[in-house]
Amino acid sequence: MLQHTSLPVAILVTLALASTATARIQSDTPPRIPYDTPPRIDSKIPPRIDYETPPKLPVIKQPIDYLIAPGKGIEGSFLKSEGPRQMYLFNGPERARKLLPDGHYAGSVDAGKGPGVAVEMQRSATWIIAAGAISSGAEQIRLYDLGLKAFEWGFSHAGADGSFPTERGGTTKKQSSLHPKSMFIEAAARSLLLLSSREMPTPALKARVDALIPKLHQSASWMANSADLTAFLARAKNTNQIMFIATGLQETAKITGDQALAMKAESIIKSVIAKQFADGTIPEAGGFDMSYQTVSLELMGRYYDTLPEGPWRTTVYNSLRLGTNKFLSTVQADGRLYAPDSTRTVPCGERILGTGPKGRNIDIIPLRVYFLSQLLKDEARMRPIGAKIHAYGQGYTHEEECLDGTGEW
Repeated sequence: MLQHTSLPVAILVTLALASTATARIQSDTPPRIPYDTPPRIDSKIPPRIDYETPPKLPVIKQPIDYLIAPGKGIEGSFLKSEGPRQMYLFNGPERARKLLPDGHYAGSVDAGKGPGVAVEMQRSATWIIAAGAISSGAEQIRLYDLGLKAFEWGFSHAGADGSFPTERGGTTKKQSSLHPKSMFIEAAARSLLLLSSREMPTPALKARVDALIPKLHQSASWMANSADLTAFLARAKNTNQIMFIATGLQETAKITGDQALAMKAESIIKSVIAKQFADGTIPEAGGFDMSYQTVSLELMGRYYDTLPEGPWRTTVYNSLRLGTNKFLSTVQADGRLYAPDSTRTVPCGERILGTGPKGRNIDIIPLRVYFLSQLLKDEARMRPIGAKIHAYGQGYTHEEECLDGTGEW
């Protein structure tokens, strides 16, 4: 009997307790808000902002590390490394010897190509400055003096806005003279970036470097905002020419801290990477060119060397690695470069065996391989390849490559 009557009592007690607790909870719970009837909006609340036509905001200067890494890049240690050191110490004085007393090269004016100047010829001063950086004493002062004189001559032909109105590229069949101007600007930026990070041997030389930096900045700013640039980027088929622009802007930004130039350079590099083929080809005239692939890779490498750690630097690294491997696939076991389907560079007949230094046309591709090997931290694999390419080239006389009429260095 107890078992039959205790169960209903227990249930009754439980229900009574639950009822009491529910009543207490309900009494503590605030009244329900009728969300389907929203509260009245205070008339003092400002009207809705039209985000399709936002108001002009004040320009806020980005911190200088937004797209620009602090400190020095690898250029100083690269120049002193085995191989590059010997090449620059040969080519730098050789280029200095050809400089005329007022600081210009013979090809910069009166070369039978119409009126005006060819300011891009002055970019050979980078070899002179680089050789000066690994020299010492009176020879360093001499080379720095001559290299700066070449850049000073070039900037003396800049207009009030930083453009180069007398550049003769604009008076020939070329649609735009922006390419030769960009080559000069990049060369000047590269050299001034190197010099501004070093202690100069004399106050006078330092003053000349300091005086050139505002001129470089003005010309780079003109290039970044010129109508020529928009048209040039729209029709350019040769990526190396685009890379001169982007790298020159970034190197100038590194010197001056100008974030506008750095952001413009970033947008251009993004467009280049977007066009890179899956096999690593950086297109020239719609396809792979063995020689110009190395031009684009060196310039992209110099851009990469200025970037701080982060996702964007990693993206550029991956593009560099892919493009470098594509080029290395053309190197034969004996150091010969073989890419018969190159879109722009073709042989100029049989080469003739010879001994002795051959100059920058033979040295430039091995130099780029050495530079990329250090930049990509792949020296164990790549330096022997660079040495083979150089040794193969040194077995021949100085050779001028046959190009499509727009030769580079």
